[in-house]
Amino acid sequence: MGGGEVIRYLTCYGTDNIGKIALVATIIPLVKQKADNPAAVPEAGLDEILTALKTDRLNFLSNFHPGFYNYKSDGNPVSKQQLKYDFSISSHAAPHATINAAKAWMDTDFRSECKQVTVPTLIIHGKTDETVPIATSANQAAALIPNSKLIVYEDAPHGLNITHADRLNNDLLEFFK
Repeated sequence: MGGGEVIRYLTCYGTDNIGKIALVATIIPLVKQKADNPAAVPEAGLDEILTALKTDRLNFLSNFHPGFYNYKSDGNPVSKQQLKYDFSISSHAAPHATINAAKAWMDTDFRSECKQVTVPTLIIHGKTDETVPIATSANQAAALIPNSKLIVYEDAPHGLNITHADRLNNDLLEFFK
């Protein structure tokens, strides 16, 4: 959701103090499937997420984190302890906040705002992201945002900030020089 916050900040406040931005494992421009966004997530799938968050939130969250990292039972690419840590954080969030956050990333359309971005933009996304597929997010964002550069991590999941931390930090440092 951070990418949406960055784009919305630029829309609301401009770029006077912003030289460059980076969008990492971004959900923008639009998650929900629409007639003009046919490859995105169908509304029925999004409704299933909301229902699960309302009726059995803890079970949903415990099943969410393995997909966030493309977790394998042998501990690749993260440990069971990382999954437990993430579950602990997410399970302590207020249920209404979790549901409303999901509604926000499901329903917010950043396509027109992406076209207005005027600062150099780095987009980094994992090709094997099971949570937010690259075709419906980073690829579209890169096509919409002028002066953007897309870097694809071939084997990275959505949680690439954990699984590919060194590479990510190096790419960010290089871009922001």
